[in-house]
Amino acid sequence: MKIIAGIVIGLGIIAGLFFLISDSSPSESSSANDINFTTIQSDLDKGSLLVDVRTAEEYSVGHIDKSVNLPLADIQTGIMPNSDKSQVIYVYCRSGNRSTQAKNLLEKAGFTNVIDLGAMTSVLAIGGTEVR
Repeated sequence: MKIIAGIVIGLGIIAGLFFLISDSSPSESSSANDINFTTIQSDLDKGSLLVDVRTAEEYSVGHIDKSVNLPLADIQTGIMPNSDKSQVIYVYCRSGNRSTQAKNLLEKAGFTNVIDLGAMTSVLAIGGTEVR
């Protein structure tokens, strides 16, 4: 009887752990996947930033309308957006690599609401418009 009770308790603990893991808060990247450009535009109208972290040369070839260029290299040297640290900042790049790095650096600098949109093609896919 004690063995059965031990097994039942053990299974209950394991089931509880699986529940906690599966019920944890979504990561920023998953919430970014749920966003649409209408939401971004609304946030931009309220003072949020849409930051292209590619090089100035890449930005000049084409970028998302209403974005500002702040290359990852600048962020790495300590140049940060001139923004309230609680303001929403959306970041994107060519492939998603630099935007992830930029998000991490901005958060380390104290920015609390940075959303990594990933690749520019992802921003276009959710309704962003490219300016050339």
